[in-house]
Amino acid sequence: MFDRIGLARRMFEKLGTLQKADPQGYLHHFEAHKGRGHGIDYAGGPAWMVKHTRDPRPKKLVWTVQALHHTVNLRNAWLSLDEAPAALPVTLNAAIDGNAIDLTATDKDGKPASGLKLRLFVDDRLLDLDKPVTVTLNGKQVHDGKIPRTWAALARSTAASGDPGSIFSAELLLK
Repeated sequence: MFDRIGLARRMFEKLGTLQKADPQGYLHHFEAHKGRGHGIDYAGGPAWMVKHTRDPRPKKLVWTVQALHHTVNLRNAWLSLDEAPAALPVTLNAAIDGNAIDLTATDKDGKPASGLKLRLFVDDRLLDLDKPVTVTLNGKQVHDGKIPRTWAALARSTAASGDPGSIFSAELLLK
């Protein structure tokens, strides 16, 4: 009725295609349990997961912001949106190289997305916050300067995730 196994297979294939273009990204795993119906043996998933470590501070992110079951996730690692975009989906690509952050935000047609209230949560593990940081969005420089460490950034990042591994000491709001 819902074709969950078909959806899972198609997503696994898509992730495989994405991983071919980006061998360091899109780590994924799929197990089909033929003839098991709802009697799935879940042991394989956790056994695979414990062999890998989540990185809450990746230097490269690809995030498609979209509604899932009428909910829009507003945070992915160190990228955050203060509010849901007016038009979905929006794809955000982010890369950190030294003290430079390069962002692209595109709409469903691949055109530059606008009107986003994008917040970057950063810290000294991602950047050297004692030095200026350059941020470009869709090819335009939108910030060139230091990003100060603040109590507000610590509080906001803590409240947003509740995950001690995802607490950041500095933030930059791009409008």
